[in-house]
Amino acid sequence: MKLVDEGTEVDFVGSQDSVFGGRNPEWPDRHGHAFDRDHEGHWGWNTEQVLAADALPRWLQGYTPDLVLLHLGTNDAADGDSPRAIAERLARIVELLRAKNPRVRIALAKLIPLAGDSGGAIAALNREIGSLGERLATKESPVVVVDQNSGFDPATDSYDGIHPNAAGEEKMAARWLEGIHRALSR
Repeated sequence: MKLVDEGTEVDFVGSQDSVFGGRNPEWPDRHGHAFDRDHEGHWGWNTEQVLAADALPRWLQGYTPDLVLLHLGTNDAADGDSPRAIAERLARIVELLRAKNPRVRIALAKLIPLAGDSGGAIAALNREIGSLGERLATKESPVVVVDQNSGFDPATDSYDGIHPNAAGEEKMAARWLEGIHRALSR
């Protein structure tokens, strides 16, 4: 909606058009535009699942994204995977996206915090993501890191300590918008 408010024409792509459980909230038209529900967000998936059985290349057969918002790795970190291994898999995902579109722009998220992450798995992964973004960025295919972590409080910005509630979604949308602007300006 923030992009529509700015007058930006967008066409979301992806093999899905519903939210977890197949439920879809009512999204009213905004400034004469219907909400574009296409996406490739997979509830509960980790980086290994995205890479397994060529899932991502299969999904990409149906579309070619120009810009990708990538918020992935939370489930890997929660399962105890090493931040370095997760970052390596994220780098492979970027490779696959670039194989489809060598000029794809990527907004790579530092992940929102998790309630009860006393071991600091998300913080450790976010440090890897920060350096990964710098390492992977090219002139033809920029990677901008979007800090979804700072200022996000799982106690007030999520409904279960993991998934954002309306307040958390609003914070994330504002950060994504800023990241989209940076990715498109490079």
